[in-house]
Amino acid sequence: MIAWKAVWSVARMTRRRPGVPAGIGLLTVAALLFLTPGAARAQDAGTAQPQGSRWWAGGGGGFLAGRADCTNCESNPPFGNGSALHFHGGLRVTERLLVGGEIFSTGRTSNGTNLRDTYLLGIAQYRPFRTHGFFLKGGYGMGFIKDAFTVEGVEETARTSGIGLMYGVGWVFREGSRLSFAPVAAQYVTTVGDVPAAAGTAQNVVVNSWFVGAVLMVR
Repeated sequence: MIAWKAVWSVARMTRRRPGVPAGIGLLTVAALLFLTPGAARAQDAGTAQPQGSRWWAGGGGGFLAGRADCTNCESNPPFGNGSALHFHGGLRVTERLLVGGEIFSTGRTSNGTNLRDTYLLGIAQYRPFRTHGFFLKGGYGMGFIKDAFTVEGVEETARTSGIGLMYGVGWVFREGSRLSFAPVAAQYVTTVGDVPAAAGTAQNVVVNSWFVGAVLMVR
């Protein structure tokens, strides 16, 4: 009998002990399920990166080579070279897509004529790779040409305008920061119709400019 009482006492003890840890375990799981969403939200709030403004702006400059061609020009019109400035800004649609406007202006001398090209364009700039700074850029709008020349000792100035477009590539450094930097290479094209020049009227003029430079962007 003493042996059975001992066995029964041990049996009752072995049946009760699992109940205590099981109850504690259930309470622990319930507490974790209740507290985990709040902890996750707190962690997200603590680790989230500060977002910049949805607006962006910038500007820069560089060098270009270009030439104007026309239907009654010589077969191989000469190239001119000079400096260029451009300013742009707009809306940050996503972290990889920017849209806005751009003003691009350049001056050069070609074949005895001083040319000033100015573009007013709507632009889009897109980074196809999330973790790299490489971007594609394109724009469409208006091109304005101002040329100054001399005829029989008299200085003349002519202004024309037409369709303008651009396309280019670049690489942005410090993307995601308030201030970023990007080298850019692009081609600008405009068709402006007939343009008075020193040698006569140039017909159906097309101006091509190849630009290499850098820009700063702020957001």
